[in-house]
Amino acid sequence: RGSRLTKILRVGGRSSKFVRFLRMARGIQLARLVPKLNDIINRSTNELAFTLWVKRMRHVFTFLDDDGAGELKPIDVHFFNVAMEVEFPPPEPQRPFRLFRPLRAVQKISPAAAEKRVVFDGPVSLVQLLQEFMWTPLGKRTFSRCREDINSMKE
Repeated sequence: RGSRLTKILRVGGRSSKFVRFLRMARGIQLARLVPKLNDIINRSTNELAFTLWVKRMRHVFTFLDDDGAGELKPIDVHFFNVAMEVEFPPPEPQRPFRLFRPLRAVQKISPAAAEKRVVFDGPVSLVQLLQEFMWTPLGKRTFSRCREDINSMKE
């Protein structure tokens, strides 16, 4: 019974250097478990956040679906994108502290210009919209807001 390291320890003897090595190896094994434990602990939070995210997106979808057909027209998808951009603006970039201004002009690129938008040619269902929207930076921001809301309710 035991791990390979304990078997090697029995064979190799009980030198103090080897015992120190064994303790260090055990510490490394524990450190490797920390991210896995964190994922297990946060799994229920992420599942609740995803459920909340789907509920909120369905609410917006049904509001934009005027005729109740369960599909949005391309113009409604555009309204959906604009509404999400207004509600969840990109975060302000953190500027490093500078005592003096740089001498040369710095070209600024707005983060919103780099955003991907969900674009469809024809009518789109809720499932199709959510599958595409979840992987955009804006979709990730909406999901992180839902996760923050769940965490604030837990506290």
